[in-house]
Amino acid sequence: MSWSMYLSRETGPFIEAITAGKESIPLADWLELVAADPELELVLEEQQEMKLLANGVTSSGKLITVEWIAHPNEEWVVFEWKNGLVESHRPDLAICSKLLAMALKLRGTLQDDDGQMYHSIEQMTSGPPPAVGVRPAVVIEI
Repeated sequence: MSWSMYLSRETGPFIEAITAGKESIPLADWLELVAADPELELVLEEQQEMKLLANGVTSSGKLITVEWIAHPNEEWVVFEWKNGLVESHRPDLAICSKLLAMALKLRGTLQDDDGQMYHSIEQMTSGPPPAVGVRPAVVIEI
């Protein structure tokens, strides 16, 4: 089962931003954050895309992939920006912590697939995500 976290500037469900066609986090803001953070690197093919964007090609529909090179377990981690949302698939607590730090810098919010908003890592330690790629199961005792 896939599970993702989303970084946006929306206070309601992120899907509203997508359907409204609103670019919640402008590409320029995302690229500024990436350039200022030595732990983040544009994926090589994305660097070529940036040259096109710098020459006036629109960002609409583009997927900008950034690698986080400082995961504590040396996991390969990417953050994907598309149409104003930053997404991370199957995040562990370290990834969620990085996303929260980025949300703070971008004046954004962090949400999961269900629309649950997170403002601190403490909110996550009592619930998802427990491990990379694993979404917690609901246990019903009889």
